[in-house]
Amino acid sequence: MKKVIFLITMMVCAAVFAQAQSEKPRIFVEKINKADAVSNDNAVLVRQAILDGLTKTGRFELIDAVTISGLEPELEKRQKEMADFILNANVLTVSTNQKVKDGKTKYGCVLKYTVTVTDAKEQTTVGTKAFDHSPSGLGGLMDALELYDTKEKAIAGAADMIDLDLKELIIEILPIEGTVNPSDYLAKKKKLQKCYINVGSSHGVKKGDYFAIMDATTRAGRTVYKEVAQLKVEEVVDETLSYCKVTKKQKEALVIIEKYAALDEEAQAKEPLKVKQIQEQKTFGIF
Repeated sequence: MKKVIFLITMMVCAAVFAQAQSEKPRIFVEKINKADAVSNDNAVLVRQAILDGLTKTGRFELIDAVTISGLEPELEKRQKEMADFILNANVLTVSTNQKVKDGKTKYGCVLKYTVTVTDAKEQTTVGTKAFDHSPSGLGGLMDALELYDTKEKAIAGAADMIDLDLKELIIEILPIEGTVNPSDYLAKKKKLQKCYINVGSSHGVKKGDYFAIMDATTRAGRTVYKEVAQLKVEEVVDETLSYCKVTKKQKEALVIIEKYAALDEEAQAKEPLKVKQIQEQKTFGIF
């Protein structure tokens, strides 16, 4: 018994040390919930696609409830307690429709599921979203569904769309945030062309990601941030640095960054020139 307790303690300590070495938050993925009509195999397929989608974001260290379920109860409990976020998924529908096209029977998959992310420490909901890959959710047309030669391929094809679902959800509820580096940027013809931001590979930033530059403004006696320009990552330089092209509001961005660069370090630290990850073509507004 003492040996088992010792091993559990060592494993927990190792996990804590690993977390301390990583800047990425830990997300605990619960076992899948499903409607009665959804088969176990299809529920497992959807859950695995969710795990793969989270991995591809590069944002988290994953703790898989299924994987650790074989551990000692105390260690399993500690793993969940060390998580920053908890993800629950509920698979509502996985079914196939068929249609004859060019004399051949083709299949489309109707996939509906929900994802909820909870702050593990505060026990509050960070965000929840329902995903509807069905004719009703895609404009009401069967033709909106991707068609495949077999039912199995149709279901796998629907599961492949979960990557994009998860990417959009994470950007919406847990966007990467950082600041602009005001000491090194490129300007031409009174327009900001390129600049550096202080987030990189260790935060999950990838080439092609979009960010908004957000400037501080005062509303009703408090500081809020207004989006003033849009950036696209051209190069992830290292763990904490990315080089970006300004894709929208280049004149406004130059005014803001020059104003910020002229401040002393104390003033810059008090009201940093922030950046926040956004979806492409996001409408500017106040946060």
